[in-house]
Amino acid sequence: MTSPSSTSAERPVVKLTTAHFALLADRASPAVLQAVTDALEPAYVRITADLRVSGLPETSVRVWQDSTSFYADMRAATGTVFQGSSGWVPGPHSVSILAATDAAVTGRTAVHEFAHIVSIAVNASIGNNPRWLWETVALYENGEFVDPATLDYMRNGNYPTLTDLDAAYNDSGRVYQVGYVLGQFIVERWGLDGLVRLIQRNGDVPAALGVGAPEFESGWHTFLHDKYGLPAR
Repeated sequence: MTSPSSTSAERPVVKLTTAHFALLADRASPAVLQAVTDALEPAYVRITADLRVSGLPETSVRVWQDSTSFYADMRAATGTVFQGSSGWVPGPHSVSILAATDAAVTGRTAVHEFAHIVSIAVNASIGNNPRWLWETVALYENGEFVDPATLDYMRNGNYPTLTDLDAAYNDSGRVYQVGYVLGQFIVERWGLDGLVRLIQRNGDVPAALGVGAPEFESGWHTFLHDKYGLPAR
């Protein structure tokens, strides 16, 4: 991956449109754009149904082949660079992704970012607010499962708190490792409607789920023990 620079971003142009998406690209190949489309259209139906959203406006998807332009565009819009990231959300109806060597990986990145768009349709103020829920929803909806038994800190029972998982992108990546199984716990215990209520209430666990944060975390620990054989707490 090319290091971020201050070079002006090469401007993407519309290369492909589908029922729900407009794909813009700089020099991304037709194969990459097709992989993104093939991933996004089925995901549109599933994720909007899961999060109880209808009538979503067209989403623009900027697909960058050039990492220098991808990061320059990010810096111009946000004033910073999230080093190592391959996707972000510039606005409520727009995602920006960096093409990977494997076109299928690019498609999965697009679905993750699109899940953020659907979350915003549920609650316009949800973006990284809280961060643990923002990423948990996208990881769960995109099927980004990481077996928690492969993580040393989880095997040792050092489970992160919601506050830990709320750390900024450049401070900790643990939410990406455990967000799927946290979402799995929420949905198995309270259903998809519980997940939607959390989004609507910006992660206010007592208001959305009727339990306190300590009880919620302890319930997650029990879930991890029962489902994945991790230590009980």
